[in-house]
Amino acid sequence: MTIWALWVVIMYIIDYQNEFSWAGAAVLGSILATTDPVAVVALLKELGAPLHIETLIEMESLFNDGTAMVFYTIFLEIAKGNEVSAGEGVVMFIKLAIGGPLLGIAFGILAIIVSYFLKRGMTLFLNLILISCYITFFVAEKFNLGVSGILALVALGLTLNYFMKNYMTNS
Repeated sequence: MTIWALWVVIMYIIDYQNEFSWAGAAVLGSILATTDPVAVVALLKELGAPLHIETLIEMESLFNDGTAMVFYTIFLEIAKGNEVSAGEGVVMFIKLAIGGPLLGIAFGILAIIVSYFLKRGMTLFLNLILISCYITFFVAEKFNLGVSGILALVALGLTLNYFMKNYMTNS
């Protein structure tokens, strides 16, 4: 919703209709729509809010950033002059927004399986997590799968956190 509000501000309130096409304004809106929760999280810490609220706000910010990147990718294709129909845009959005998290979950499960065979200490486990992050992003972005690397990393992190929290605290 923020992207569209920024698009209206760029095109009509600041009156950049001559400088931007609607797709160019949407690209700029998707860049500006990302949020930074640092101030909010600092305020929550100062007020003594529970940790789970801070975590929820940080996760919302990650998903917001990933979704803004998805919109950026779609609008950039349109701004470059590539013909993208409404149906193609919807398919592109679904592929980026759902394919990325599915890829992240798949790599998370693969990392969990590998970690059960590597019961050799925390250093090896942390290296496995680091390598999983790099491989997940590399596969998502470089093999032309058409999925979001950012959302894949968010899903990878959530998957590893959910299944490996006990392993990290008990090792």
